[in-house]
Amino acid sequence: MSQCTRSDRVRAGRNEPDGRPAGRLARAKCRLGASVRRASFWAAVLLPVVHLSLLAAGVETTRETAALAALLAANVGALVVGHDYGG
Repeated sequence: MSQCTRSDRVRAGRNEPDGRPAGRLARAKCRLGASVRRASFWAAVLLPVVHLSLLAAGVETTRETAALAALLAANVGALVVGHDYGG
């Protein structure tokens, strides 16, 4: 996901020919992207705590192994999406 560009901010200040504010969708897309990055960043920070607790309890069954693998995949995904968060 990319940051809001200058053209998105400029477009947000203009009006369409029929008087509707332009850029409403662009502003919403920027806000949604920022929220997703923020949530992904914090998920990437907090998921290792779950990994450690699962490992401390012991991974004995295939279900627990699958859960650990799914958590690791979710953590990698959160790292990729949330790496641009700067707040």
